[in-house]
Amino acid sequence: MKIWILILSFASFSLIAQTPQTNLKKEIYQVNGNINKNDPQSPEILQNFKKEIIRNKKFDAFSDYAKLVLKFYRKTGEYGEAATALNEISSLSNGHLTKNVSAEIEIQKLWIDLYSDKYEVLVFKSDSLLKTITDGLQKGWIYYFRGQGNNETGNYEAASSDYHQSLKLFNSAKDPEGISYAYTGLGDIQRNTGHLDKSKEYYQNALESARSVNAITAEINSLSLMGISFAFSKDYAKALDFFKAAYQLAEKDNDYYNMARGLNNIGNGHLRMGNFAEALRANQASLTVCLQNKMDYGAIANYLNIFRIHLGRQNFVAALSSLNKAEQYMKGKSFLAEEAELKKSYSEVYEKMGDTKRALQFFKEYVDLRKNLVSEQTQKVVKELQIKYETEVKDSQIQKINYQLSLKKSQNRNLWLGLGLIVFVAGFAIFFQIYRNRRLRELYEKNIENLHAHQFIRKVATNYDDPLRKLFDKILLLLEKEEVYKKPTLSLTEVAERIGSNEKYVSSAISKFAETNYSNFINIYRINEAKRLILEKPNVNLNDVMQHSGFNSRTPFYNAFIKFTGMSPKQFREMKPNIN
Repeated sequence: MKIWILILSFASFSLIAQTPQTNLKKEIYQVNGNINKNDPQSPEILQNFKKEIIRNKKFDAFSDYAKLVLKFYRKTGEYGEAATALNEISSLSNGHLTKNVSAEIEIQKLWIDLYSDKYEVLVFKSDSLLKTITDGLQKGWIYYFRGQGNNETGNYEAASSDYHQSLKLFNSAKDPEGISYAYTGLGDIQRNTGHLDKSKEYYQNALESARSVNAITAEINSLSLMGISFAFSKDYAKALDFFKAAYQLAEKDNDYYNMARGLNNIGNGHLRMGNFAEALRANQASLTVCLQNKMDYGAIANYLNIFRIHLGRQNFVAALSSLNKAEQYMKGKSFLAEEAELKKSYSEVYEKMGDTKRALQFFKEYVDLRKNLVSEQTQKVVKELQIKYETEVKDSQIQKINYQLSLKKSQNRNLWLGLGLIVFVAGFAIFFQIYRNRRLRELYEKNIENLHAHQFIRKVATNYDDPLRKLFDKILLLLEKEEVYKKPTLSLTEVAERIGSNEKYVSSAISKFAETNYSNFINIYRINEAKRLILEKPNVNLNDVMQHSGFNSRTPFYNAFIKFTGMSPKQFREMKPNIN
């Protein structure tokens, strides 16, 4: 089940400290007073605020406007709308923005990239901003964002360096709220790498820092992450204490977005403890908040959670009803991952109801959606990398022109020879690196294409009356539905016993229809599971992948992975598209 990890932060809003402009200040207070409410006039209020800024020529107020825009659209997840509103500020200000205000607006755009899961773009934009921004506090936030991007893509060493740099800058600026977020970033790394006790220490530091200045959003963030860390430790009672504290604080602050997430986390905690009634009560409350505030994604997540609760209670009619409602909310929206989860859930409930025909139909739809999701996310990463590449090419061309001009001023032959040698060596190194990366990319894409493809369909489709073919069907069903290959000690004898046959016939069926031996046959399933885990869980530890996919030691896992993919698990993860 999903646990919403709260990563949202907004710096405290500082109203314009300038000569009072009555109308402008009135608009600011009016926006702050309505921004968290389900008020249809809120967009109009924001528009009025923008008009007042332009009419009074108080362009520095666009910094506050940008924060309020993001705060408003956060609630519905309409980050595209937020991006449009922020991007138009440059044209509206007509070149009158100060360097400091421009930087503040760029920081709000980084929040949008973070919420939109554009981690590669987030790192790239942060790199560019760090070259131009000089303000220490602003640089602290940019290092934090780059750390988030590196953390989410599994580059933990770089993320740790970024978080420590942001912590240093926040300390210099004496900004406890920023310090709180830097600590949560360090805690996330520890949690993602399995060091749960250390993660709790960092989250505790974050909590204390947030409380020191009454930074409510940062405090909610710290409480929620602390609860998640205890949930990872399977101490669900303690996790619930933190989730409840986060919810109560959000309720006190009229923060409906975090109220919904807090209730959802509480429901997940109760569900993991087997408290179905409490879990249902919390998720229904979270659903109510989502519906009242038009949080479509939150509504879908709650319907899927409520399905799980009804499924655990064997109430299949209610479980199907929850899935039908989730499906209604998905219509016309781009929730591909959630739609795949929906199809898989339909398959589960129909299988438990004994309707194997529908169960199989939905399972096939689930597999197709997973393939489309991987393709879509691969295209997304390619597009982001293309933007990065084109920008770097332009920078490279500018550097090349400047370099050539400087060379014309020099007639030193030795310098020419030295530079020629450097260019040759660098070009060779770059060529080798490009060639190597291209080969790895080709292997990677081939593995992605084959991940969901069934390798034995061609053989199975022939000789249907062959007894060995029917036996092979049973073997496939045992592996694909019960996933017995995840058991490290699974033997040929055990497989034969499970399907009511003997070792000789099982070995013959595998040899005839899979064209391989038993060991390779099982390892093919294990390596496909390992690849799926790496794709779907970007932050998962490779040792956990090894154990979850059916290997009990590192050497056999790595040898099998290289044998069937042509690359190591680490190389596969580094080449992967980003999946949440």
